[in-house]
Amino acid sequence: MNEEKITETSAAIFNYHNRTKHQFNVYAKAPEFLDWDEQPNPFRRWTAA
Repeated sequence: MNEEKITETSAAIFNYHNRTKHQFNVYAKAPEFLDWDEQPNPFRRWTAA
């Protein structure tokens, strides 16, 4: 990776962090809905068990 790419990637990470972090008087920004199709299965089955 070159230095310019690292700087660009770091800037994207910090921008995302600043947009989505919790603040003292505001909840973090989140999606407007819950994606129920992408929820993990709470009753996992293990083939080796």
